[in-house]
Amino acid sequence: MRKVTFTNATGLVKRVKLGFSWTFLLCGICVPLYRGDFKNFIKIFILSFFTFGIYSLFSCWTYNKQYAQFLMETGYTPSTDEDRKILTLYGYLLA
Repeated sequence: MRKVTFTNATGLVKRVKLGFSWTFLLCGICVPLYRGDFKNFIKIFILSFFTFGIYSLFSCWTYNKQYAQFLMETGYTPSTDEDRKILTLYGYLLA
């Protein structure tokens, strides 16, 4: 599993794994809440409620991408050109 590093303007660094989220599989809806990703927490909570938890299982495959996009929306950028290339390869960034 690949990891990429994001940095914001103040120098805060976050490492994000790409692909399947084992953390989400094991800890469920607590993961976005712990990471401060409230938008995705609410989305996953509501969709899981209406699909009787099926969406939560689906989120194991999509949450890391959602979290990476959340970081980019909140001002984080890939730390190196290699991180940018990996994100583009995985489809997280447009070339």
